[in-house]
Amino acid sequence: MKKIVGQLEKYLNALDQNGYFSGSILVGYKGDVLICQGYGLANVENNVPNTPQTKYRIGSITKGFTATAILQLQEQGALSVQDTIDR
Repeated sequence: MKKIVGQLEKYLNALDQNGYFSGSILVGYKGDVLICQGYGLANVENNVPNTPQTKYRIGSITKGFTATAILQLQEQGALSVQDTIDR
C-alpha cells in the first residue's frame, strides 16, 4: 500500500508543479486515510495555498456525481432509491 501511496503522491506533486491541478485530495482505504493534502493555490492573487480544509464553491456540479453514486450503490444492492432517510 505504501508503494501505491508514494506513486500517487509523486503523480499529484508533478501535476501541481506543472500547473495541471489545484485542489484538495482525500484518499481513503478501508477506513484509513492514505492521503489528505492540498495542492496549488486557493487564491492566486494573494498566494494562498489549498489545504485539506479549503472550502470550495462547487454549487450544483456535485448533483450528477451524487446521483450516479446512488444508482451504482443500488445496482450493487447496497441501497434502494426507495429507501427512506431516517434522522
